[in-house]
Amino acid sequence: MQPCVSVSEGSSAEAEVLEESRIRRVCDKLIGVFMVDKPTPTHWRRLLAFSREWSNLRPHFFARCLERADAAEEDPAMKEKLLRLARKLKQVSFISILLFSGQNWSFTSIIICVCL
Repeated sequence: MQPCVSVSEGSSAEAEVLEESRIRRVCDKLIGVFMVDKPTPTHWRRLLAFSREWSNLRPHFFARCLERADAAEEDPAMKEKLLRLARKLKQVSFISILLFSGQNWSFTSIIICVCL
């Protein structure tokens, strides 16, 4: 006997796959923007500060950078660029969160976050 799957479970799984695909495309596009169109941390800070979706995309973006770096085994230069982008953007992202969160952060907290 086959397990019974309701229509809502099937459509929910399909919607999840579509959302994952959309997030992957957005992350790939952002990687292109951050590496080619806007390659400096100053540009990144502006983009992140005005982005409404960055908080939702952030973990997916870093995971996608690592995934693409792992896939670029035959191209060490691209692998290094992707890993460097993820590392630098993580620092910029933490600084943006600190600056635009509206909280009063201590100097020590800022240094710890920047060094992570």
